[in-house]
Amino acid sequence: MFINESMALEEAYDNLISNVSLGNIYAFSKACWLIGDGQTFSSTTLEKMVYAEGDQQEVYTHRERQIVKSVSNGVYSHSFQLESSSSNIDCRLIVVALASDSNVIYDCIATMKIINKAIDGFNVFIFVTTTEIHLGCSSLTTHDAFEDCILAYAINDKTNWEQLADALLYRNDSQRVYEYYYGLLNLFESIKCCQERQGKNYAKLELANYEEVYDDDFLEDTARSIIDNYYPEYSDQSDSQISIEVYQFEQEVMSCMRELSEIKKTHINPMEMLFEAERALLVSEQEVSDEPTISTVESDEDLHDLDLLDDPIALMKKLKRERGI
Repeated sequence: MFINESMALEEAYDNLISNVSLGNIYAFSKACWLIGDGQTFSSTTLEKMVYAEGDQQEVYTHRERQIVKSVSNGVYSHSFQLESSSSNIDCRLIVVALASDSNVIYDCIATMKIINKAIDGFNVFIFVTTTEIHLGCSSLTTHDAFEDCILAYAINDKTNWEQLADALLYRNDSQRVYEYYYGLLNLFESIKCCQERQGKNYAKLELANYEEVYDDDFLEDTARSIIDNYYPEYSDQSDSQISIEVYQFEQEVMSCMRELSEIKKTHINPMEMLFEAERALLVSEQEVSDEPTISTVESDEDLHDLDLLDDPIALMKKLKRERGI
């Protein structure tokens, strides 16, 4: 990775959290390889996006309307399309500026759920505060309203910019929706590991209030126990890449998901049907070629979905059962 690319990324980040403007949004998105040369963002409000541009058949509760009203800063979006085996998919890259006193994780998840309820298709998000940036997207691998969106760990002043620039550069930026989606998921996982660390301190609980009670060995053992239980893929590594901060972040994400689980569509997003069909088609092609395909295709249930490819009504009923609609 050329050092000037990571420096440009860091500069774009600094400029964006200092001033959320169309120019800085474009520069950061371009540095992240999320938008191309000459492409543009439009500016709107969350209220207009949800109520004027969103699905007119959706009804919003008092709590949902309060969430929409609470996002008073600008909302910026760029529309694009991805390809599936049968049609093009409408997608949006949406940038939201959150208030400085925001409960960031809660507000990110609430905003994603509201926009996903209003806007069909596939949505990619950038949330900006005065101290950090979060990426996110609609979830296409679960049809449970409890966890229908994905929030990545924060990009902040502790980020290792060279590692992040590498992760962004080598993301699978395919025009095919299946590969694009999993490219984003892999990027989100990589962001967890792009935090600057000092020796073994990153693998210890930051419990300043308990320093007089617990010694370093106890804290390190506790950290290792959490890593072994929740991140087994890293448990055999002597220098684990997962920090306790990431663990705490993911616990808060799940807590907010549970609290906001009532925010969901009243109908099936057509994107979910297309994605199911795309996944089933890849499984079918794998069987024909008898060669390995994308590593994320791993569920035996995908084979059953092949029977539903020619029966969209049955596929819709299946998705409704999974979502509890």
